[in-house]
Amino acid sequence: MTVRLGFTVSLCLVVGCAPREPVPRELGAEGWIDVTATLDPARTPVYAGDAPMKFDFLKDMRKGDKFTLSAYSMGAHSGTHIDAPMHFVVDGAPIDRVPLDPLIGAARVIDIPDSVQAIDAAELSRHDWKGARRVLFRTRSTLRGWMDSPEFHKDFAYVAPDAAQLLADGGVVLVGVDYISAEQYGAPAPRTHQILLGRGIPIVEGLDLRPVQAGDYDLIVLPLKVRGHEGAPARAIVRKRTGNQRKFRVIAFFTGKEDAAHISFLHETNVWFPAMAAKYNFSYDTTSNWSNLNADFLAQYKVVVFLDTRPEEPPQRAAFQAYMEHGGAWMGFHFAGFALTPSVYPANWDWYHNTFLGSGSYVSNTWRPTSAVLRVEDRKHPATHHLPETFRSSPSEWYRWEKDLRQNPDIDILLSIDSTSFPLGTGPKPHEIWHSGYYPVVWTNKNYKMIYLNMGHNDIDYEHKYDATNKTLSHTLNTPVQDQLIIDGLLWLGGVQ
Repeated sequence: MTVRLGFTVSLCLVVGCAPREPVPRELGAEGWIDVTATLDPARTPVYAGDAPMKFDFLKDMRKGDKFTLSAYSMGAHSGTHIDAPMHFVVDGAPIDRVPLDPLIGAARVIDIPDSVQAIDAAELSRHDWKGARRVLFRTRSTLRGWMDSPEFHKDFAYVAPDAAQLLADGGVVLVGVDYISAEQYGAPAPRTHQILLGRGIPIVEGLDLRPVQAGDYDLIVLPLKVRGHEGAPARAIVRKRTGNQRKFRVIAFFTGKEDAAHISFLHETNVWFPAMAAKYNFSYDTTSNWSNLNADFLAQYKVVVFLDTRPEEPPQRAAFQAYMEHGGAWMGFHFAGFALTPSVYPANWDWYHNTFLGSGSYVSNTWRPTSAVLRVEDRKHPATHHLPETFRSSPSEWYRWEKDLRQNPDIDILLSIDSTSFPLGTGPKPHEIWHSGYYPVVWTNKNYKMIYLNMGHNDIDYEHKYDATNKTLSHTLNTPVQDQLIIDGLLWLGGVQ
């Protein structure tokens, strides 16, 4: 936020966003493969000691009745089903409270040889699973057709506890297996379930993976919404992923005036984001014309980025709100969250600052820009699953906000300043040095596809001018862990993860 010198620096960014006709997105049946085991009392295996299946016709038109009416009786863990945390975790979430996020998205099918019964850490390390958000194991059970055989086979392949721990620590949000349990039969304790479900990772059991091979897929697996119970049968479908499916379009808005540190950050993004777009297969356009915040223009893009500032005109604000409320995605940096009355950017947009961001007005900041140790508050989010528990950030100017985001049930705080960072800031003003307190840095609103990052303020040599600008002393996008956060967040917003 801080403007230390009274001059304006012009910014030249390549604008590659000529309006194009929006392409409608439709979800059809083409390409989807059903990997659900058919429920059939005569053919579907039942785990030893579990409730048997019984399907009856109460009315049957084939026998002269006017209509057909059935009754099903079976256990919650019949056929293809999902284990919720409640299954093995005291006070764990029941199946009706398992969120959709782990159940829908990119998944990796991994082939396990027929000779392997225990998928332990050593076996897991032989396969390319790291970076996958959802992992489905295709094992001897698939090769032998056991999900279509009434006999219960005790020697099915299972996920060993040490592998479960690796998956949980590696940021996996869902684990699937191709038989009716992920746990070793007769195990002395259900450690695999306890490890995964204890981290809130649902387990899909009883998949029929015969129609697919190893590789990357889109996955949709939805359980019956049964209130207050530990599991439920589910329907699971997958679709092979291709490079074209990964492609999504990003449009970044900027203003580029007044604060040399913000302008330095914009110059940096103009190099970094196109490089990331080429690497991760998305397109990246920029524009300083905020009137492009309209329905027709925004319909061309999956993700909107505010690199600095925010829209000021009522029609622009209304268009952005409508875009977000109808499934759009947004990433905002640093000054995009700023609002202060009186200032050039007053607190005059209630929906954006109070409902959407939840932070209210800017209150104060640290100075001078310094790095901080950041703590990951939510390691299950797609943006943070590759991050360590703590890491040192690039230097930035850190904001304090009017509202306590911890009290807002709609806000999921992803990162905050770790207490080991204090004192934070160098002054010279004493109030610009923080000695204690709780300061969120990155968060998302559960009601929208969005991420705000209080990052994007490079350190500048404010004391000396260098050819109409200031020398940049530090860059936001030069810390690998922090950069991974931004990329993973953007891929999540783009629907890749």
